[in-house]
Amino acid sequence: MQSCTLLKEAEKNDILPYKLKLYTNTETSFNSEETKIEYSFYNNSQKNVKSLTIVFFCNQEEENDTEDKEYNFEFTINVFVEANNYIEDFICLNEAFNEGSEPSILFEYFYVSCIVYEDDSEWNDPFGRYMFSCLQP
Repeated sequence: MQSCTLLKEAEKNDILPYKLKLYTNTETSFNSEETKIEYSFYNNSQKNVKSLTIVFFCNQEEENDTEDKEYNFEFTINVFVEANNYIEDFICLNEAFNEGSEPSILFEYFYVSCIVYEDDSEWNDPFGRYMFSCLQP
């Protein structure tokens, strides 16, 4: 298992209210019963997190298709993360693809688009200004 390469990691982590690391193979084959993306999320703020939204972009290559398919996944995760603490969790992707399909997936990039805090305030990055690349440099 590899982790995605973080673009300008130090620079981003100095200004972001979180640190996120995504653990996946750059190419994942969906042949197993459970296909998941593991991640760790560090709450770098002074407030408790009650949910976060993670956005992934990837390409799917299928043996019988002549064209690659592009996917944009957005997952809102209800999770409690105390201030200056972290969690390790996973996102299951089995339902995102057709049954019987065994695609090869290439993850391109991801970002946190929204963090909702316990006091209902929010931090937002709707356009992926602080995206992280999964592609090898």
